[in-house]
Amino acid sequence: MNPNLALSRLADRVQPDEAGMLWVRDHLAALEVRVIKAFPRSRLVPIGSYSRGTAIAVHSNVDTLAVLPREWATIDTDVNAASQLQPKGGPGTYRAV
Repeated sequence: MNPNLALSRLADRVQPDEAGMLWVRDHLAALEVRVIKAFPRSRLVPIGSYSRGTAIAVHSNVDTLAVLPREWATIDTDVNAASQLQPKGGPGTYRAV
């Protein structure tokens, strides 16, 4: 079989169908409404394979980036954030002190 034809057939089989893409668009729209309601003056930017059109049906997730206003960012130069975390119970779980 011609390698280009084989690759084309594979791409056709793994790309999400129209129903899957409609679900993603609806999901992103609902997510954007919730993020903007919770964080006024923010915006949601789709990133990842769905935004590039390279998603794989069933396996790709929907990635987004929330952009918040710069003035919301704070830097506390007196406290080392890592030193404020202590193990809480199991591996990978921490609590602020």
